[in-house]
Amino acid sequence: MVSIKNSFRAKIAIFSIIFIILITAQCFAATTFSVCDQNCNFHDLYNALDNPQLKDDDTIEVLSSQIITSTVVIKKSIHLIGKNHPVLDGKSKSKMLLIVAPNVEVAGLILKDSQISFLDDVSAIRIEGAAYAYIHDNKLINNAYGIYLAKSKNCRIENNEIIGVDRGDAESGNGIHIWSGKEHHIINNKLSKNRDGIYFEFVTDSKIEGNYSFQNSRYGLHFMFSHRNEYRRNRFTHNAAGVAVMYSKSILMDNNEFSASVGGGAYGLLLKEISLSNIVNNKFLDNSIGIYIEGTTKSHFKNNLFNKNARALRILGNSDGNNFERNFFLHNTFEVATNSSISQNVFDKNYWSKYTGYDLNGDGLGDVPHRPVSLSSILTETINSSFIFVHSPLFFLLDSLEKALPSFGPENLLDKAPLMIVPAEFL
Repeated sequence: MVSIKNSFRAKIAIFSIIFIILITAQCFAATTFSVCDQNCNFHDLYNALDNPQLKDDDTIEVLSSQIITSTVVIKKSIHLIGKNHPVLDGKSKSKMLLIVAPNVEVAGLILKDSQISFLDDVSAIRIEGAAYAYIHDNKLINNAYGIYLAKSKNCRIENNEIIGVDRGDAESGNGIHIWSGKEHHIINNKLSKNRDGIYFEFVTDSKIEGNYSFQNSRYGLHFMFSHRNEYRRNRFTHNAAGVAVMYSKSILMDNNEFSASVGGGAYGLLLKEISLSNIVNNKFLDNSIGIYIEGTTKSHFKNNLFNKNARALRILGNSDGNNFERNFFLHNTFEVATNSSISQNVFDKNYWSKYTGYDLNGDGLGDVPHRPVSLSSILTETINSSFIFVHSPLFFLLDSLEKALPSFGPENLLDKAPLMIVPAEFL
């Protein structure tokens, strides 16, 4: 009899535990709330976010466009998802989305016409002190700043299109702007008509891959004091001043394109005070200067293509300990320019389309050194107006004399064993 009672009590206890688990699971199950003009849970985004029933991991689906009259603050770890690309419109009077909670997802929205301010960095989406935000598949149009991250980490910004206000440097902000962050992923975004397409300051250990940054009023990419970041398969083209990289170390730039940055202060890539970095497998095409190198040390440049630049490389005398190996210099007006009479960098086994030497033993390497700093390059460095004689018979004669009797260029800036053949994919 006692054993029957004990068995009954055990069954009651088990059923009670199961019941409590089911009730608890139901209470904590993620809920989806809808926002639209009619027949939805809420008529506007503000009421949906202020809903006391809203909890972490819930979803707010925006089904119709919304007018943003004041900052929309996201304080919980929710999913904000637009269906059929509804518009959040700031009417040029309001700040837009502010994310202060971790693990927030924002996707499928069109955010346009934020307030323009000369005092505040107003953005369509701002992530402030939060981690693990996932911002993807949005379109941002005519906002002061596109996506702004401050004191954040482990965020993923992916597949967004960001078109800025296109009003020049004074009124335009940056497409993706990150200040003080780490371990971010900036993937496959399209950025145009901003001041800088992508801007980093004090950002570390991040990956920037597959972005297309073009027609920005200053730089396609601009960063300072940002170490150990990796830039792969990005395309930076037709930006007013190209790409500027400053005061950083342990940078990897791999398989990117830097092209069509033309003008007095334009570069495919500007490297200023960079150290211990690798610039490999990139293409520098049709720029005023392919790479401008200032105060850069102990970095490696390998397997890069320099094609049809006015100056392929411009290296200042305060750059040393750099190695240039197996790069390909094709059809550049000037291959290397420098302001120094000596070189503390190594050039080894590069291909130079202006090389006129020979390979008698057939090992694929030239038997006589190549000096990439021409006399005409030295003249244009010292007398800017002499650029009008580029491609003239006078410059051709001067360069021929310098090749025969080298005496003006840096004595030790030479490639002792230049490559004789360029790979077919670079032709």
